[in-house]
Amino acid sequence: MQLSIFLQPANYKSETRMVDQKCSLLNLELTYGLAIRSFKVFLLILFVSGSLQAQELSSLDLRLSGGMAAKSAFSMKGDKFAAASKKGITIYNSDASQKLAEYDPDHSEITALKFSSNGAYIISGGKGGDIAIFDLETESLLQSLDAHKGEILDLSTDSKSELIISAGRDKTVKIWDIESGQLMKQLTEHNGYILSVDVNSDNVIAYAGSENTLYTYDIKSQTHGLNEQLDVNWIRALDWSHSGKRIALGSDNGNVLVLGILGGQIVETRTLNDGGRINALAFSYDEKYLAAGNAS
Repeated sequence: MQLSIFLQPANYKSETRMVDQKCSLLNLELTYGLAIRSFKVFLLILFVSGSLQAQELSSLDLRLSGGMAAKSAFSMKGDKFAAASKKGITIYNSDASQKLAEYDPDHSEITALKFSSNGAYIISGGKGGDIAIFDLETESLLQSLDAHKGEILDLSTDSKSELIISAGRDKTVKIWDIESGQLMKQLTEHNGYILSVDVNSDNVIAYAGSENTLYTYDIKSQTHGLNEQLDVNWIRALDWSHSGKRIALGSDNGNVLVLGILGGQIVETRTLNDGGRINALAFSYDEKYLAAGNAS
């Protein structure tokens, strides 16, 4: 398993970190810390005073009562960390030294996990197409949605934590109201599987997948934006920087595309090579780092 840290804004010079596990990296989150999940091990790595050299200071192997963690998520503020196993979701403080809460979303298997932007909710998606929304303040289930016909492939929320964006195995992308559970919009201009979705601070959704096309949709104006065919093979990972100025996309051919966005248009494209199928991507909140995990 290989983890690459690309430094910006110079020229995205790559510092490659090999994790001592011969297995595929499945997902990662990067805010004030870096969470990595593979088939064999779960690692939580924290940055110390912004120092990349100190990033492995707090690595640990986290095993849950329900088995190895299947998905992970950091809250936007970096004060909470969630890990999902077959038996449920466990919420920890940022370095996983203290267990804060446990939830059972009653999924057959958890396939997606996300904190809302304001950190008030933890949202999970299941293999059966259902979505569970838990209120962290009341420690109770807020909504349970029969969202998709088939597994939930990815989840995101808008900047005000009022909406959920979900992508399913049924090739649909849907926008839901968190409080009411009402379906607000279904995006239909694509034909393939959408494997990754993300929303920037201006509430513009970016999504991509098997069609190798990047789509954007502005929630506020309810208008479609980009419909850009890219020279990649199956986009499996996507992350929109917090400022909305960059989108990173990872594909099966080992390339990471970093797109500069201005006025809703692509103004710059950089191709970074990571060497294996890109399963996970994440910008740090301050956009100083871009982490990429592959299946080599």
